[in-house]
Amino acid sequence: MIKKFKLDGGKNPQGYVVGVKEVWEVPEGRIQPGDVIHTMGYPLKSNTYGGGFIYGMKDNKLSIGLLTGLEICGSFYGSSPGVPEAQNSILTSPVCSRTEK
Repeated sequence: MIKKFKLDGGKNPQGYVVGVKEVWEVPEGRIQPGDVIHTMGYPLKSNTYGGGFIYGMKDNKLSIGLLTGLEICGSFYGSSPGVPEAQNSILTSPVCSRTEK
């Protein structure tokens, strides 16, 4: 159908990503429900799109994750490599240090 009706004409090709997410309990006051942190590509290589996120949830919990584009050869990390770098980066360590997964 896409080819028949040229639905992709003038558009970027569809992309795919793989991701991993964990839910952590953190000390009270570390993050508020609704807080959002995006790492905008970090800790991925500069030729790979994706990045990390932290979302504040209720009851002193947060969700932390990493998404990686699959179009670049070698960008697939598996289930968790790359996540420790995101969790320990200067961008996220104030929120994630000394927490329980």
